Amino acid sequence: MSGEEAEDAWVDFKSKLYRFDHGGGEWKERGVGQTRLLRHKVTDRVRLLFRQEKTLKVRANHIVMPGTKLAPHAGSDKAVVWSAVDFSEGEQAAELFCLRFASPERAAEFTAKFEEAVAHNAKALGEAAGGVEEEGEGEGGEGEGEASASKAGSATASASAADTPAKSAADELAGEVAAKATVVDDEAESGGAGGAAKADE
Repeated sequence: MSGEEAEDAWVDFKSKLYRFDHGGGEWKERGVGQTRLLRHKVTDRVRLLFRQEKTLKVRANHIVMPGTKLAPHAGSDKAVVWSAVDFSEGEQAAELFCLRFASPERAAEFTAKFEEAVAHNAKALGEAAGGVEEEGEGEGGEGEGEASASKAGSATASASAADTPAKSAADELAGEVAAKATVVDDEAESGGAGGAAKADE
């Protein structure tokens, strides 16, 4: 079991994921894989899940929180940047992510669905805050990465109030970095500085 059996996929796109390394001040590649927006059939909440291809390791896993801003990358119309309180490493942490898609059209399609998920979760999380007790999502999943994938539904989704400082810090960083950062991979470096990374189609 993957922990995703109780969810419907709104989006399932191949892409390349980067995470901003705050200490080094640069983007670090997290791998090529599938980016999915998944709506839970019971809680009605939408989360973002990125699994690295072949290994299927979870590299990004968070509820799409109300107020989350997805920004176009300053260096490429195929890439988008956003901040989130992520749970892929087993504990909540404010992260800055970048996704690179195969085309500007695919990036625009993802952006539209992501913004739809933001609006959808504003209602779903608001109803939960009114007194609906969160039940465990995907409990009993086996294999590496599945525990964090199932826990995100309960731990991250219920943290809208508690994680406000962390999310605010992530949003502030996103606004600063999105305007100046450039995603670079081996292909870009061989072609000259400032190139944007290219996701496989």
